[in-house]
Amino acid sequence: MLKNLFWKRLLAGLFDYTALCALFQGVLSYFLDDSIALAALCALPFFFLVNALLLSVWKTTLGHALFGLQLTDPKGEKLSFLAACKSYFVKGSKPSLSSAWKTFFGKDQNFLWRNKPLKWPIRAIAAILIFFSISSLPVTGGMMEIRTALMQHVLMTGWVQYNSSEGRFSIHFPSKPKLSATEVPIEDTNQSLRINEFVSSPSKELSYTISYTDLPSKWTAYGSRLLLKETLKIMLENHPGLHLLNQEFNVYSGYRVLDYKALNGKEQIEGRLILVGNKLYRLTVAHPKDSSCEEQIQQFMSSLKI
Repeated sequence: MLKNLFWKRLLAGLFDYTALCALFQGVLSYFLDDSIALAALCALPFFFLVNALLLSVWKTTLGHALFGLQLTDPKGEKLSFLAACKSYFVKGSKPSLSSAWKTFFGKDQNFLWRNKPLKWPIRAIAAILIFFSISSLPVTGGMMEIRTALMQHVLMTGWVQYNSSEGRFSIHFPSKPKLSATEVPIEDTNQSLRINEFVSSPSKELSYTISYTDLPSKWTAYGSRLLLKETLKIMLENHPGLHLLNQEFNVYSGYRVLDYKALNGKEQIEGRLILVGNKLYRLTVAHPKDSSCEEQIQQFMSSLKI
């Protein structure tokens, strides 16, 4: 039996499962906002099938390749897909937990674990894929949020925190913001959207804005991705001078956001749209297009708490 086989297999399985969860979470995030739990559930049955497929083709998986482990038959040949599946659950034709336990520890005579380190480029690729899979999950993202919060504490000296109980948010401005409200009629209805806007302008050429409105509840059935895209589209249609440079979906505090950059003459606008329930938030920073204020923009955007 290989030395430390139990721990190697345990870690290898954890890495494989995490990579598969990240794949499912990436797909499901296009349709659902909070998809990590569902991704973990969906990945579970596929975990055994995908691993069995990899074992039957390459004798190893991403996680096992990292530790230089291969699973073969007693002659050192590749397992068939069915045999690889059986290595997890069955002995002969009947389900047997004891068989799975023996295979895990390398004691089943029908399966042989080999300590055969692969070439370093292959192991490096496996390590990189696993690293990016783990770092894409929200748990790892939480560590980055802690680091960002610590950096903000240092950088935001002199900024003021603004809390809105009605808007259910808090954010930092470089100066005390001014409040305004606008009623926007909804086409073909007798209803309107009330848009509350908070603007802080530390100079004539620089402004920080957050606005929010409550969308009709039935609109949320279309999903956040579609609503955010349509909101940006309507914004562009109603501001003919606004030229979109780029747009990208991201995740902030567990919510899908649509980040965008646009030009309005000599002014550049960095914006973010966030949908929380039926409450739509828009954050913008307007500055001269030739100026560089990425640090201040990041401070403002990442200070939002909802």
